[in-house]
Amino acid sequence: MLRIRAKRLYRSRQWPTSARWAAAIVLAIVACFVVRPRGLQAAEAARVVLVAATDEVVAGEPIPLSLKVIHDRDTRVEIPRLPREWGPFHVDDQTVQITETTADGRLVTQQTIVVSVYAPGSYSTPPIPVTVRRKNGSTVIETVSPIALRSRWGEDAPSCD
Repeated sequence: MLRIRAKRLYRSRQWPTSARWAAAIVLAIVACFVVRPRGLQAAEAARVVLVAATDEVVAGEPIPLSLKVIHDRDTRVEIPRLPREWGPFHVDDQTVQITETTADGRLVTQQTIVVSVYAPGSYSTPPIPVTVRRKNGSTVIETVSPIALRSRWGEDAPSCD
């Protein structure tokens, strides 16, 4: 039965219209995969990474975190000032952001954030929204992936005896 309907459609006057619609749909699907919208290009303009010097620290000791943003030359990066109490962490220091050029011509904007935590346990850094602005006026907010840190009591910790 399906075969008969297909033959009827092929022989009918509706065939050219149906074929045009089918071709238009196929072209639209191909265009979605081949042509990238500008929003995606702007989103790929920067890669944001947060790295800790170590993943296990003694409670109360400073933890230096390095925030690096690798981006194109035609972009400007804005790293926000973190509050003193940033989730479970206490922000001790946040340096001025420094931008350097890499060998391939891209830019690396980096900042050191020194935090501390005063109780033992497992912690995860809260998100940091980094704003990336292009010269054409478009803005993308990239969020840093959280990193896990463990805190423990040191050797000279007070005993509970």
